Amino acid sequence: MLEIYALQQNEILNDEKFNSLLPYISTQKKARINRYIQRSAAQQTLISDLLLRSIIHDKLSMKNSDIHFGQNEFGKPYLLGKDNFYFNLSHSGDWVVCAISDSVVGIDVEKIKPTDYNISKRFFSQDEHEYLTCQKGKQRLDTFYDLWTLKESFIKAVGKGLHMSLRDFSIIIYYDGFIFLKHQIENYLFNFKQFTIDIRYKLSVCLGSEFKGEELSVISMTDFLNSIEEKKGM
Repeated sequence: MLEIYALQQNEILNDEKFNSLLPYISTQKKARINRYIQRSAAQQTLISDLLLRSIIHDKLSMKNSDIHFGQNEFGKPYLLGKDNFYFNLSHSGDWVVCAISDSVVGIDVEKIKPTDYNISKRFFSQDEHEYLTCQKGKQRLDTFYDLWTLKESFIKAVGKGLHMSLRDFSIIIYYDGFIFLKHQIENYLFNFKQFTIDIRYKLSVCLGSEFKGEELSVISMTDFLNSIEEKKGM
């Protein structure tokens, strides 16, 4: 089971609306949000947390006040008291995405923008760098973000964060679209899939099981805020 929720932020909330949502998140998350200088970054973090809490409320019938998170030794969060509920969040530009599953999962979304391809020498494996340099024009840019989001989704699924180097493994993309991980670890057979929510973005998911009947839900900011209001903060 894999469900993906993609929420498009098409507005910056005014102070009144922003502050009205803060009581629904943890004290620790509020402190983190308050450290942001840019409102856009603070809002991404706030909406990400609220999206996850709303999903947990709906899927597991948990009250918001009963939702608490722990972290593994590398800082990856998990839902306390629910061993078979896995989730992962990502945000970039206008989009906040959340993946939930009954097996380990990682998700990454990135806005496509001009980049310095020399970055691939530092963060991609030799196989990936050579594959990228063979691409031309727009295909090279698309390939860069394909590889980047796929690699990030794997790192996030494994849950080791910066303790695992992006150069320690290779993502192989075949011409028929099949995606293969050249480095298997921790007795998991990881699978990959990409989804389209916006032609200006790349969205990749890594799953510790087979993809079967996955669902993608796209949510507008207006509908999401209305749902939070209807739930009265859950």
